Amino acid sequence: MSPNSFYAYLQTILLGLRGMKVEQQAQEILARLSRLRGDFDKFAGELPRLGKHLTNATGTYSDTEKSLTKFDAKLSQVEHPQLPPAS
Repeated sequence: MSPNSFYAYLQTILLGLRGMKVEQQAQEILARLSRLRGDFDKFAGELPRLGKHLTNATGTYSDTEKSLTKFDAKLSQVEHPQLPPAS
């Protein structure tokens, strides 16, 4: 085997090894993407529950604000009975 042929043979082996390394790295990337997909799906599953809690909190805040306004009106009526009641 001539040195040029041997060099070409070694280059072919090197390219094959590089290809194997690229394939191994691609498999690692796919595995990581799979784990990320699982994390994303878990997060996406929790989001509607968070939205429901925020909706409930908003409703409770609104109800409490109305009660506070009524309570303030009653207090004002007790403090100043001559004023007409606020609506």
